[in-house]
Amino acid sequence: MYTTGGSKGMKEAVRPAIFCLFFLTAFFLSSFPAAWAGPPETPATRILILNSYHQSMQWEQDIFRAVHDTLPPLKNNVQLHFEHMDTKRVPYTDAYREKLLALYRHKYAGMKFSVIIATDNNAFNLMRNYRDTLFPGTPVVFCGVNFFRQDMLDGLTGFTGVAETFDPGATLDLALKLHPDTAQVLFINDYLPTGRAWTHTIKKVMSTRLPDIKAGLKITYAGDLPMADLLKQVNALPEKSLVIYGVYFRDSNNIFYPPMESTLMIAGASPVPVYGLLDFNLGHGIIGGKLISGYYQGKTAASIARRILTGTAPEDIPVLYRGVNRFMFDQVQLDHWGISPADLPKGAIIINQPTSFYRDHKQIVWLILVSFALLSAVIFVLTLAIRRQKLAEKNLLQLQKTLEEKVADRTCELHNAMEIAEKTSRELKVTSTEMQSILDNSPIGIVFTTNDRIIRQVNAEIIKISGYTMDEILGQTARDIFMSEQAFGEFGKKAYPELMKRRTVEDRIQLRKKDGTTVWCNVRGRLISQGDDTQGIIWILSDISGRMAAEEERQAIARELEQAQRYKSLNVMAGAIAHHYNNIMTSVQGNIELLLMGLPESSKIRRLAVNALNSAQKASQMSTSMLVYVGQQKVDPMALDLGHLINDLQALLKNNIRPNTEIILEQENVPLVCEADPAQVRELILNLVINADESIPDEGGRITIWTSTACIKGLDQPTPFRDVALSAENYICCQISDNGAGMDKETFDHMFEPFFSTKFTGRGLGLSIVAGILKAHRGTMEVRSAPDEGTVIRFYLPAAPHVKAISTDITEASLPTKELPRYSGKVIFADDHLEAARIGETQLHRLGFEVILASNGQEAIDLYRQHGKAIALVILDAVMPTVSGTDALNRIRKIDPNARIILVSGYSKDQIEPDLSDAKPDVFLQKPYKMDQLLEAVARIMGS
Repeated sequence: MYTTGGSKGMKEAVRPAIFCLFFLTAFFLSSFPAAWAGPPETPATRILILNSYHQSMQWEQDIFRAVHDTLPPLKNNVQLHFEHMDTKRVPYTDAYREKLLALYRHKYAGMKFSVIIATDNNAFNLMRNYRDTLFPGTPVVFCGVNFFRQDMLDGLTGFTGVAETFDPGATLDLALKLHPDTAQVLFINDYLPTGRAWTHTIKKVMSTRLPDIKAGLKITYAGDLPMADLLKQVNALPEKSLVIYGVYFRDSNNIFYPPMESTLMIAGASPVPVYGLLDFNLGHGIIGGKLISGYYQGKTAASIARRILTGTAPEDIPVLYRGVNRFMFDQVQLDHWGISPADLPKGAIIINQPTSFYRDHKQIVWLILVSFALLSAVIFVLTLAIRRQKLAEKNLLQLQKTLEEKVADRTCELHNAMEIAEKTSRELKVTSTEMQSILDNSPIGIVFTTNDRIIRQVNAEIIKISGYTMDEILGQTARDIFMSEQAFGEFGKKAYPELMKRRTVEDRIQLRKKDGTTVWCNVRGRLISQGDDTQGIIWILSDISGRMAAEEERQAIARELEQAQRYKSLNVMAGAIAHHYNNIMTSVQGNIELLLMGLPESSKIRRLAVNALNSAQKASQMSTSMLVYVGQQKVDPMALDLGHLINDLQALLKNNIRPNTEIILEQENVPLVCEADPAQVRELILNLVINADESIPDEGGRITIWTSTACIKGLDQPTPFRDVALSAENYICCQISDNGAGMDKETFDHMFEPFFSTKFTGRGLGLSIVAGILKAHRGTMEVRSAPDEGTVIRFYLPAAPHVKAISTDITEASLPTKELPRYSGKVIFADDHLEAARIGETQLHRLGFEVILASNGQEAIDLYRQHGKAIALVILDAVMPTVSGTDALNRIRKIDPNARIILVSGYSKDQIEPDLSDAKPDVFLQKPYKMDQLLEAVARIMGS
């Protein structure tokens, strides 16, 4: 027995040593190159890296290195394809872009990429515009994009990435901390578009932060100078000055300077410290700063790409704006200017530090140390095992000696335990009485049942919750307080298997009291004894009826809030659609008018062109209705007789419904004068009648239109109208009812949403436009409907008492005049929509003008400066890229306060006016405008 015990102890002691040896072997094997692994069995994942600039540029090399570090091709089974657009050295013209596109189409025809990484603005914009034709459906991750805005991704799917934002404030704060006696700071950027934008942003940051930075600090900015003059300006800086160097590629003589060359020149000429904002300038004379890093831009983009490759949707990855820049410094410059690394921010990156064996061979050093530690551990464990074996031999002898002594002690302890048990039995009798008092005064219900659901004991709260007496409950099951026999059975099937698994059961159930009323309870149950399932079950019941009612009310409020948010989103979408639709209709309507002007009265196709013009103007009216719907177009109300308007609409209504649908008019024989826009009210009634007709079965039915005066106090308004202030005392009511299919609750809840329809033929805009028109007129409506019982819709418009109604006869669209006045001079016509610009150019040519086209506000400003007084008229679209029409108007007015300017827009005048300063246009035209409206505007502004 002695020998066996020692051998077993020895085996147990040696096990840790064997484990350590195994771990050491695995560690060494894991240190061998991954190249020993065989080739991947699955096809490689293809990733395209599209770079804006040239391969030798340090910025591109840093991004290349970061992608390789983050997504090692061999380890991740990835094939990386690199393309360099070279737009720093080659002008990025339209012709050059088309050549690049042709190259990519040919080179990657039939090749599928899993993700595309686009670096910097030119590559990003190329993917925004041509991704769907070059690489359909491929996710795009961008980095290095200057001045990124979230609206750049509007209408695009599968795009995400990291924006390039620089932080001049952080660099300046650190520089002032390191040089506290600084009195002047010079910012240097070139005057290319990026350099100007950087200077503008720095000035904006400094204007808000300067009072908090340092009192009396002078901030200056380098001018647009030749490099030689700039170096003289830097060299002449006084003591206690700093230079913060941004982006600089070309001087005022249009000479290109690579970043390394320009940085070395400026830092070499400066007698004061030079800090920077870009990491590729580091190591060439700048001290450092919070730098935009090509490496960390690429590393972040590659990390996002890896998330997409593992299954995360690009739309679920937000664009990163912050956290990519790093504090980076050059040890050589720190030593030159006497700056201690201890004064730098925590975690700062320092290059050009003195080499050390540990830093250069860190992995080998740690491998040797870990190996030594593991071998030492093995030796220690083996030594310990030998000592434990010797101690075990000694302890066995001692255990044999003490065993008999312990037997005697246990006998004494057993006698004492018997005495304690007798005492505990006497105390339990008292405890039982105290427990019953606790149960009866508990604020929650407590029930004890057997395993077959017979009630053994309850407290007073259960009597209060159920309404039954103690005698009616004890010895019975809880079947009578459940809502039904089925509910009682289903609860048992769900709860009791879980209880038998020693688990706690908790649920919310609805119970029925003795008087028939219901109560919601939170029920929690468990075995009385977890070690003995025959002892029964204890149930805890809490009355949560008040909480359930509050929860239902909260959910109802949440649903109503969600619906209101949905309406708000739909309003934004409808406004944008109407704006773009107006731009398109400007071209359509203008072309038809020009066609009519060229056709003789006897032409056979003139009638067709007239019909087309009528349809175009009706379509434009639909756009106006959409703007009214979203509250972006003011209506022009007048006093009109609603009954007279409906009588005039009879023929039009009958032409828009099926022949087997009957229309019945029931109107009071009194004037029903309201304040409304006739065209909008016609659209409203036509939409309601068409909706009613589409709900009527094919075998036919009837639509009844009834009008009267009304008072709407206490009216239950649908959701879209609950924010409408109903201020009028009297209203004119129009009721349109049908005997069609009616609506269920789901359809009723969604009926005002644009594009919601239960019919294949439904346009989905009818009731949403109706709601918009009524809200614009400060009116409201009520709807009653049920399946198979038809629908009744009443709408209310403010009454206009004691006012004679104006005639509302329907007229056809006016035709453009053939006799056109003649003008002379140059006209700048600025519109980013090519079709609208071309039709405007043709119309103005007909009037004798020489037209100069511009695609944005900046081009219009430049053209006005170039031609000066030769410009007779300027026509600006209000919304354009780069510089908007409203901004261009303000700046042209500063150049020439007497400039003649017409402002046009697909948005309403009320939406455009907030963007204007004190400068106003001479005339505002709402798109789509007619030729006659353009003639009238030109005549008014030209003084003839």
